[in-house]
Amino acid sequence: MDELPSMSMSLPYTDTASVQMEGGQRVYVRDEHYAWLPAKVVSTDETNFTCQVEIALPRDWNDSTLLMPDSTLTKEDANEKKRVVPIDLKEYPNGELPLQNLESRESSSLQLMNKPDMADLPFLHEAAILYNLKDRHYRGVPYTRVGDIVVAMNPFRWIEGLYSSEKQDFYAQHLIWNAKKDEKEENSDDEFEEEEGAIPGMGDAFLREHGLPTTIDGLKKKLRQESKADWSKKNQNGGIMYDKLGFDPHVYETSALCYKGLASEGVNQTILVSGESGAGKTETVKIVMGHLALMEQTRPFFKFSTKVSGNTIGAAATVERVLQSNPVFEAFGNAKTIRNNNSSRFGKFTQLQFDVESLANAKRGNRNTPSCLLAGSSCTTYLLEKSRVVSHAAGERSYHIFYQLLEAPEEYKAQVWSGLEGATSESFAYIGHAETCKAIEGESDATSWERTRKALSVFGLENESLIDMMRALCVVLQLGNLTFEDDPAADAEDGGSVITSQNELEQLADLMGLTPEEIQVAMTCRIMKTRYDECVVNLRPHLAKEGCDALAKEIYARVFDVLVKNINEYTRAENHYEEKTDMLSETALPESGGTKTFGLISLLDIFGFECFGVNRFEQMCINYANERLQQKYVLDNFKAVQQEYEAEGIEIFDFNVVDNSDVLTLLEGKIGLIVSLNEECIRPNGSDETFVYKAKLVHGDSMTLIQEKLHKPTEFGINHFAGPVIYNAEGFVVRNTNKLPNDLMACACLSTNELIRTEFNTLAEAVKKSKNMSVRKRGGNVANHTVLTTFRSQLGHLMSQVEDTKTRYIRCVKSNDMMEPAVTDHHTTMRQLECAGLVTAVTISRETFPNRLNYEMTFTRFECLLKDGEQIPKSTELREGVRQMLSTLLYSVAEVHQNGNVDYPFACGKTRVYFRAGALERLEIARMEFFSTRVVRLQATCRAYMCRWKYRALHKATIILQANWRGLSQWRNYNFSKYAMTIIQCFVRSALARMKLRQLYENHAAVQIQARWRTQKPRRELLKFRSAAVLIQSRVRVKRDQALFSAKLAALKEEARRDEELKDLQKQVHKDKAEKAVDETLLVEIETMFDYLRNEVYKLREKNQALRTNVKETEAEKRDLKVLVESSDASSSLYRLRVGQLGKTNAALIAEAAKLKKDVTCVKKEMRLKQIVHEEALLTMQEQYSLDLKEKGQEIWHRNEQLKTLTQASKFESNLLKDELRKQGEDHIHEVMRLKTELRKTQDSHHDYLAKLMDVLETTHTARETETTRINNEMRSMKEEKDTQILELQREVNELRKMHTKEAVELNDELKKKKDEMFDAKRELEKSRYARHDRSQRFHEVAKKLGNKIVRQDNNVQVLPESTSRSLLGLKKKNTVTSPRSGSLENISEMKRMLEMLQVFYEKEEGSHSKVDDNILRMMDKFLVVSEPDEAIAVYKKRLDVRETENKLLRDELAEKSICRQCEYRSQQNSSSKRIGSPDQKRVFDGSSARKEQSKPFR
Repeated sequence: MDELPSMSMSLPYTDTASVQMEGGQRVYVRDEHYAWLPAKVVSTDETNFTCQVEIALPRDWNDSTLLMPDSTLTKEDANEKKRVVPIDLKEYPNGELPLQNLESRESSSLQLMNKPDMADLPFLHEAAILYNLKDRHYRGVPYTRVGDIVVAMNPFRWIEGLYSSEKQDFYAQHLIWNAKKDEKEENSDDEFEEEEGAIPGMGDAFLREHGLPTTIDGLKKKLRQESKADWSKKNQNGGIMYDKLGFDPHVYETSALCYKGLASEGVNQTILVSGESGAGKTETVKIVMGHLALMEQTRPFFKFSTKVSGNTIGAAATVERVLQSNPVFEAFGNAKTIRNNNSSRFGKFTQLQFDVESLANAKRGNRNTPSCLLAGSSCTTYLLEKSRVVSHAAGERSYHIFYQLLEAPEEYKAQVWSGLEGATSESFAYIGHAETCKAIEGESDATSWERTRKALSVFGLENESLIDMMRALCVVLQLGNLTFEDDPAADAEDGGSVITSQNELEQLADLMGLTPEEIQVAMTCRIMKTRYDECVVNLRPHLAKEGCDALAKEIYARVFDVLVKNINEYTRAENHYEEKTDMLSETALPESGGTKTFGLISLLDIFGFECFGVNRFEQMCINYANERLQQKYVLDNFKAVQQEYEAEGIEIFDFNVVDNSDVLTLLEGKIGLIVSLNEECIRPNGSDETFVYKAKLVHGDSMTLIQEKLHKPTEFGINHFAGPVIYNAEGFVVRNTNKLPNDLMACACLSTNELIRTEFNTLAEAVKKSKNMSVRKRGGNVANHTVLTTFRSQLGHLMSQVEDTKTRYIRCVKSNDMMEPAVTDHHTTMRQLECAGLVTAVTISRETFPNRLNYEMTFTRFECLLKDGEQIPKSTELREGVRQMLSTLLYSVAEVHQNGNVDYPFACGKTRVYFRAGALERLEIARMEFFSTRVVRLQATCRAYMCRWKYRALHKATIILQANWRGLSQWRNYNFSKYAMTIIQCFVRSALARMKLRQLYENHAAVQIQARWRTQKPRRELLKFRSAAVLIQSRVRVKRDQALFSAKLAALKEEARRDEELKDLQKQVHKDKAEKAVDETLLVEIETMFDYLRNEVYKLREKNQALRTNVKETEAEKRDLKVLVESSDASSSLYRLRVGQLGKTNAALIAEAAKLKKDVTCVKKEMRLKQIVHEEALLTMQEQYSLDLKEKGQEIWHRNEQLKTLTQASKFESNLLKDELRKQGEDHIHEVMRLKTELRKTQDSHHDYLAKLMDVLETTHTARETETTRINNEMRSMKEEKDTQILELQREVNELRKMHTKEAVELNDELKKKKDEMFDAKRELEKSRYARHDRSQRFHEVAKKLGNKIVRQDNNVQVLPESTSRSLLGLKKKNTVTSPRSGSLENISEMKRMLEMLQVFYEKEEGSHSKVDDNILRMMDKFLVVSEPDEAIAVYKKRLDVRETENKLLRDELAEKSICRQCEYRSQQNSSSKRIGSPDQKRVFDGSSARKEQSKPFR
């Protein structure tokens, strides 16, 4: 365990810690070059209050210090020369030198402390703060904490990992998302420690209430790492605002705490960023703004999947617009100065608007911190440096946008204005010099132009609007090129001027859309209006130039205002957020008007306190703003504490050190400097000298106004909170008035540039309106429109907004003017620290009392710590007794001065005791140790008694457990032996059974061999008879064929003879025609008759041949039937023999069944034993299942919680995707219209295809009916023949019954069974027949539905009419369905697939013998309304395959039932039920009967 730090590190000390100057002590001494130098005390002269010190520079002095040119002090020189300096202690407070803060005074290295919070420094003074900041800056740690203030040293380099996403997540996770979780864990740890070593019921609730640990280790840890919170805030709120233990200071810490304050407490937040030019204010604001914009994405289990820049469409667009405003403001408001290459020349107050979720919604979503979605932003600007437009110092630049425009592509420059082609910075007088740098922060102006142009497009400034703005900037540049000289034609007394640069004037006129004469008159003349007349006054050249510069500044100011207005229009949540999402509409707080109220986190980026060699009007405005901010800081941190301490009667340092109300009274009082300056602006002959004279006269007795005899008439000074500043009032009146002449305003109103004309018309109307207002005193309107008055009202509005928020501070400090990394300029840094008031802030935070207790509680808790002899008498007053008790207990850590005075780390008020930091913790540690020693003894006794009782109970339980275990072991051994015997018996029985089975196999094999041998002789005889029959048949067929051949030969000869006769007759006719004149018509008729007769003869021959073929087929079928009858006779004889064999087999099976019964009895016994074991295993499994069920229940609960979170996320995503879905819906509608046109083109081809398909189906159906009729007639004749054969078989069966009674009875029983089975099969076939009939009707209805398919209208489906004259469905019209999901080709393929599917259904039903099942029909009906036909067809085909498999299995089963398995003889009942033995005939029967049954419904 670490040692407890000394009290010097825990208790606060002032910057004049009273320690005696001894030799070897490490101190700081003042130096004119380096402000403070580290040194070591060599000797001390207490009589003369002097001492000798040796300058002792640290090792890194040369690397971390900016060496002064007039000082050659280096570390090597100091070590070699051993520079010893005499010091007069009278020049230091209390005659003591400030001590150094060393890590360990026993170590020889004497390393300086490096504290992240300067309030932790044991010795706090200016030098300690300077060297602490310097050391951290050299080590690459730019951020340091001072209570609630974050000090940011500009590192002038990019530090790797300082602003990474991991760093952002770290601060967000620990300060926002896991804050409450950490508190719960800490509380649980404290409770555990309390059980081990705390004192129950002794005021531990009080410790938790005051934010103190309840254990010794906790208090020691807190004492080692003192709270970094602002203790004055704790006094106001009753507890620590936040705990930053273990966190390095960072601006992410400030932004995370602001986000948490807004989300958890619902309090608007403000971050004030201040510092001088080059300190890094603008970059700090950008970093903080980026962190706040993306803060919601660091939430654990972020609801949108990946962390990206912006989580959704609406949120990403909002974040982009907010962040893209930064490069726009940098281009138009930043410029290069001597101190900073990218200096912000205006103040900016940005309000980030968040849609804050309500606490109720967050609790329902199981979130500790409500969500805050960035909804938009609003920006207000202050004090734009307009003078930089017309002039800037050497080595500086004007605003970046001018140089970026000049580096734009030549094509774009020509598009803006032809005068920009080939122009450079030297082409325009306002922007200046060739040696001006071309790159800012490593980025060229050309690259910056592209970035600026892209950012402007986000806010709608592109194309014509952007060109108008750029032309306005060109007007500003061209105004600077005008030159004025005295008018040679004018009198010397009247004066006058002319514009000598006529070429520049003409270009300016072309830009503004005016004539050169109009511009020249407006520039060189002024129209003075009196009550009764007007006169024209000619201006001298310098006055005309001033007017020209004023117009240029005003145009640029108006362009900047338009830019700010446009950015606000695009980023305000009121304008865009409502249109984006309504997800958090329940969380918004409605105002009286019903509008949504957004949470605000404001960022103020404004100039810090400035003090230069010559301070002018701008510096006074800036310092005035800083005074107002300082007053806000004092009110927030010190006023409430001061009032409480004064009420309790506690004496502390004077709070007037930080109170700047007298400075504000001097500036903005009723007779303050602002009022005096406005009066001088109103007076006709007001001057700067008069203003200074009146100010010194009125405020001569004020301590804040500095008056010195050596001051010029225009010089005066003010004692600001950061230090005195001397101002030069030259130009105060002119700059405060800031009035543009009416002639120039009227000229600008006539411009053709839309931006200039609109803005100046608005300005002219405002001026005219203000003049027409009735005022009581002269010049009142002028006073209301001065720069200081306007700025004062803006500050008032700003402070009113800031006062309603929780304010946090970031002080930016520039380490050196050379912008060198890791190097510190002592004088520059000290000046900024004084301006920021950090030393005073740290001192005050250390001087306050963070803990307080009432007297009763203090005396009750800590009286036990007094030793014997130190007890307080009971007669002592409570307040005095507490003071004496605490003085005794805390004497060891009190501060003893040389004069004997003792400063105790507590103060007694009227009603309570106040403790400094660390004092109350030390008392609590002592109290814990006191009670812990006594609790240990009590716990030891109790634990001994409990251990003895547990031992006796354990001994008794052990004996019982051993007895039970022995019994269980014996029972298990018995069960194992029994199980082994059962296994052995089963093995022996199975061996015997196998032997018997082997014998049966051998006997069966012998029988088979004998049967085969006995069949050899009949087989040889059969082959002999077959060969003889074949020979006889061949002879008979030859004789028969010879007769047929002779008859055919005679017929052919006869036909040939007739043909010859016909030919002869034709020749005779032709011959007669040649010899005699014969009518041609008669001859043609005769030839036609001959051809007809010849064709008829051919047809009769073909018919004759067909009849002969049919006769042959009929004879072949008769012969087959005869063969079938003969085979049936042979089968009956074999059946008789088989019956005898079955009788013998039956007797053997009966004997074997008796043996099997015995085996079954044994098996049942074994099953009972297995059942018992199974039940035990089942109980074990049930217990395991219950445990698993509980675990799964817990897992399900966690999953449900995650599901809730994901549900909220899905709602958010679904709401944000509504816009995208609407757009897609519109696209779908356009696509539907296009598909409609395509569908109409394909309807004709589609209907032709349907007509052809229906014709084919009709032809097929007619042919099927004809074939079915023919087959039915043949089946009737075959049935009659088979009935005759069946009667003969029945007679033979009756004879067998008489001959073999026993065998006949068995045969009869078997035949009955076969008969019942065949009856069931017949009933199933009849049922299937009716089912097929019903399904055929349903298929007919399905075909109708194909002609009129209707789909729901919510799928954007349109029904189109379609007609066809030839359709199997018998309909005249048909509707075609189109959907945006499928085109016309898909609809055609859908209809084809449906018709093919119908045909497949029809074919499957023809051969189906399955049971009645309407699932297929229901599925067919559902198919008509499915929005995705491809998926439905696939599912339907799968079900068809399943049904076909079932039908096949049923056919096989029926075939098996109709055949005797013993002798393969078909039963009589099966023969009477239309079953034919031939496989071919069976196939014909099945197909013909099915077609006959199915043909009827389709008619």
